[in-house]
Amino acid sequence: MKTVFKTIAAALLILLVSSCNNKPEISIKGEIKEAAGKQIIVEKISPDGLKTVDSVTVSGKGKFTIKLPKESFPQFYSLRIKDVGVFVVTDDSTNTIIVKGSLKNMPENLVFQGSAETEKIRDIDVACRKHRDAYAYAKKTIEHISDATVKQALIDEYVSNLKGFKDSIGLTILRKPWSMSGYYLLYQRLNNESLFFSPFNNDDYRFFAAAATSFNTYRKNDPRTEALYFYVTDALKERKSQALQNYIAKIPASDPDISLPDVSGRTITLSDLKGKVVVLNFWHSGTKACRLWNADMKPIYTKYKNKGLEVYQVSLEKSHILWEDAVDADGLSWISVNDEKSNESKLIGLFNVKQVPLTYLLNKKGEIIGRYDNMVQLEQAIAKAL
Repeated sequence: MKTVFKTIAAALLILLVSSCNNKPEISIKGEIKEAAGKQIIVEKISPDGLKTVDSVTVSGKGKFTIKLPKESFPQFYSLRIKDVGVFVVTDDSTNTIIVKGSLKNMPENLVFQGSAETEKIRDIDVACRKHRDAYAYAKKTIEHISDATVKQALIDEYVSNLKGFKDSIGLTILRKPWSMSGYYLLYQRLNNESLFFSPFNNDDYRFFAAAATSFNTYRKNDPRTEALYFYVTDALKERKSQALQNYIAKIPASDPDISLPDVSGRTITLSDLKGKVVVLNFWHSGTKACRLWNADMKPIYTKYKNKGLEVYQVSLEKSHILWEDAVDADGLSWISVNDEKSNESKLIGLFNVKQVPLTYLLNKKGEIIGRYDNMVQLEQAIAKAL
């Protein structure tokens, strides 16, 4: 009986070891002419960087076979022969990828079977390489032109061509923003200093936003999703910060002051509040969003008014009576003034008021330090400034 038990246990152990050694694999097989005897370096590309995972020698007939483990998420691999390489995408639906072509003019002449995404990446590589060459040629040509008009005309022509290229190839992302080829395109370089697409660029941001949203929906646990999300989020913060600086830059630093009458008729000047952190708000009593702003601001004002916070609220109301009624109805205890010139007020241009409510935060020196549409962020900024 003991012998039988030992035999069964040994058989189970062999089966377990065998199953562990037979993990799912993906085969990349190929035949590359003019590559006999050369070594193919296999590198895995992840958000953490580049890592060499294998190398194979091409046979005398130009054939090779690479075995890679199947993973939970699609992976990028670079197959490199000296300085010439091609990118391959693997996923859990792929078992075998066939590569055929010649070493000369790689990757243009390579044909792939078993991975449509790899074919798309090849096409992206070819297209991007042509525009890199166009960029290098344009740069070299422009450097040797002294006529400013001719130089600017060539720059404008190149920029226009580049935009046309990006709009066209960018459809790869917009049509299937969850695709690995679209993800790959986002990170292609125009030169050593810049990418073709930049999330910090207003026109390009849509491509990154589309990809980040789709990856978060369809590839939620993929490490690339998190990396892309943080990249896009950081870019959005930077774009908002730059937009704010541009917004504030339109306000003349030499004359940002306001002097207007309050409900009692007493003129109150904004600059007299230096030494306090001031919430500067523009509003209109007939706008629902402004009345909601008042309701949301009241508890914040109560919390910080004894710590050095003041609210200087400017109504752009033609009717003095309607403004007074709104101040009374909303129970506003902060500084509330009115400019009866309403839409013709010089403050609209001076403070770049495009819609209400509009809220700025001024530090104790009377300098504008932020513009806020979100009450949570406004309160955080107030606490920090105090």
